[in-house]
Amino acid sequence: MWLFDGEGEWRALSVSTRVLPAGLDEDTTILYLVHDVTALIESERAREKLATVVSHELRNPLTVIAGHTELALDEVDDAPQLAEHLRVISGAATRMDALIAELLTYARGGFSAEPVWSAVDLTELLRLSLESFAPTAEARGVRLTADIESGLLVDGDAFRLRQVIDNVLSNAIKYTGADGSVRLVARTVEHSALIEVSDTGMGIDADDLGHVFEPYFRARSAQDSGVGGTGLGMGIVREILVAHRGEIGLESTVGKGTLVRMRIPLSDAWVLI
Repeated sequence: MWLFDGEGEWRALSVSTRVLPAGLDEDTTILYLVHDVTALIESERAREKLATVVSHELRNPLTVIAGHTELALDEVDDAPQLAEHLRVISGAATRMDALIAELLTYARGGFSAEPVWSAVDLTELLRLSLESFAPTAEARGVRLTADIESGLLVDGDAFRLRQVIDNVLSNAIKYTGADGSVRLVARTVEHSALIEVSDTGMGIDADDLGHVFEPYFRARSAQDSGVGGTGLGMGIVREILVAHRGEIGLESTVGKGTLVRMRIPLSDAWVLI
């Protein structure tokens, strides 16, 4: 309920009741619990407003990127390698647009975590993600290698699983210096797809490892590096993997690198291959 207080301000109150059984010398009574939730509601409104503004401002340049990429694709018939780069950019723009739409929906309280599941070719998702990040790794002087088993099928949401792969690869490349390396290995282990991403980057202090999946947390080594980040990526990764009945673990040593190990159950359809 809303009340107008003595200072001329509206206050939001959450009111609940509880029946207290009669005691030896007391009748049955009702306990009223009143909590002032004004600050909480204002915080939610501020979050929604911020998400709306950010979503709008991100979509403007994204629309330009997507539009010009499509135009460029129409003019590069005789340059197949350039066309492939443009298709990667176009795919990234499409995924980003979907993420922005989801951010806006979530901020408005309409988010649904119900995934659209199907049989997903994890091998192909891994290949596409590697292809997308290859130019970034090359530009940073990071050697990117992979050993991926073919025919890895899992049940899940392909869009979400691509988020997982992109986030982990992006972190590995971002926090690995020039002349370093990032390696992705994917194989079958006990009817699960085991994905390991290892790097020779800055590593994470042992005291920070237990907090990596917490929202907005950034390891001290990451903060000291001057590399930007929100501290949200790994939390999102774990949330998606848990929704896919998967799991994730980290091993890291400061100054030597990090190993991210993920496991996702294989699809029942995999047995028929």
